Amino acid sequence: MANLTRDSFTAVPDLPRKQIELPTLGGTACVRRMNAGERSQHQSALWRFVPGSSAPEIVLEYNDLRLAALTLVDVESGQRLFPDIDEGIRILGQHDAKTVDLIVEAARELNPLNAEEVDEAVAHIKATESSGSSSA
Repeated sequence: MANLTRDSFTAVPDLPRKQIELPTLGGTACVRRMNAGERSQHQSALWRFVPGSSAPEIVLEYNDLRLAALTLVDVESGQRLFPDIDEGIRILGQHDAKTVDLIVEAARELNPLNAEEVDEAVAHIKATESSGSSSA
């Protein structure tokens, strides 16, 4: 195995992609795996710290739309279609839910949650439900 250098990390990786048919839009779209920065951005939007609370609350609002906006890319260049996530959420939010579901399904296939993230979310939801409050 070769020793990695700084140049090994500065080269832009070719992230895995998947083309999907979107019949309601009459064409093909491309979804790709998030890079580490995008994944961090997506994960940080899932949690909100509430003053006076001992644990963060899970924020599911716009979760699917955010994931779609972060992963939709140009078929040829691989560049994100929505560099401004809020704009992507607004635009995608106007489309048929089934269309967004197809995008999200492909995005989740390429960007699965790891077991620790799932366990944390489930534990938080259970703790919230047992305390009698609701955050989602």
